[in-house]
Amino acid sequence: MQIEINAEDRFIDPVEEGYDLIIRTNPKPTESMVGRRLFIDELVLVAAPTVKYPPAGGPVDAILMSRIGEVRDWVVDAGDGPVTYQPQPVMRLSSILMIQQAVQAGRGAAVLPWSLVAEEAALGRLAHWGHVINHRIEVWVLHASSRLSSPKVTSFVAFLTAQFPDGKLVISSKS
Repeated sequence: MQIEINAEDRFIDPVEEGYDLIIRTNPKPTESMVGRRLFIDELVLVAAPTVKYPPAGGPVDAILMSRIGEVRDWVVDAGDGPVTYQPQPVMRLSSILMIQQAVQAGRGAAVLPWSLVAEEAALGRLAHWGHVINHRIEVWVLHASSRLSSPKVTSFVAFLTAQFPDGKLVISSKS
C-alpha cells in the first residue's frame, strides 16, 4: 500500500478528484459518502499568554477562518460558568494551522480544537480561556458509497479506527 496525503482547507469531491478516502470534520450527511467517525474533539478558546485576558462580555481581538461569514459571540465555560466574549476580527486565515501560528505569535485569540493546542497549553505557551459550550467537532473518515471499498481502503479505515477505539482522542503532554 502506498499512502499519499493532501492537506487542504477546502471542500473537495473525492470521487471527482480521484481520492480513495477523505478525513473531514463535521461532515453533512450525504448519500454519496459513507464512513466512520474516528473521534470527537472539543473546541477551546486560546490566546498567547501575552494577550490581555478581557473582561466577561468584552471585545476580543479574534483570528478567524476566512470562510466564516457572520461572526457570533464566543460562549465558553472557564470553570466558573459561562462567559461570553465578542470577537473582533483582526485576521482571517484560510488554514487552521496558520490560525494556530498567529495565536502563538500573540496576534489575538481563536477557537481551536483541543487536540491541536493541548500540548502548548500544558506547557504554558498558550493560555486556555475555556471550552466552547455546546460545540464539538466530529472527525470522520469517508469514502464514496457508489463503489465497493477496495482492500486498501478497508485496511486503512480499519487502521485509523483502531487508533481511536473508544471514539475518543487521547491527549498526552510531553514533559
